[in-house]
Amino acid sequence: MKNRIQTSVMIASILLLISCGSEKAPVSEMATISLDLLQEEAPKHVNQTIKISGIADHVCKHGGKKILLVSNENNVHVFSKERFDENLVGQELIITGILGENIIDESTFQKWEEDANTIEDHASKISSLEYVTVMRDSLKASGKDYFSDYYVDYISHQITE
Repeated sequence: MKNRIQTSVMIASILLLISCGSEKAPVSEMATISLDLLQEEAPKHVNQTIKISGIADHVCKHGGKKILLVSNENNVHVFSKERFDENLVGQELIITGILGENIIDESTFQKWEEDANTIEDHASKISSLEYVTVMRDSLKASGKDYFSDYYVDYISHQITE
């Protein structure tokens, strides 16, 4: 009887250590988010491991560590510490990664304006300032205090057939 209790306590302890030591959600609990519904679903899954599918539109030319994943209605950037294979472009992928969020608010617009005012090329400067105005007007019209720009920190991918 005593051995049974000790064994049960030991097994429970091991299971507790395993579950507490894991930062990533088990596959069975991992959220799968439709890229088309990203804006609606993402707030519930920020800083969690997710799966999201779409077509790799392009791999960033400046380092190759970013993919733009697209669908009919939406897109999301996927960031990696390692270079992506450029052969992924045009492929439908299921990306596993950590969902992150950048907040775009008035302080962001002010920073963008400061940056735009340092641009020497007049046309580029005007274009950048116009973009800030459009974004600021869009935020005001939305009635929100900020926009969320979601991204995924890459863990792995699968190519769907």
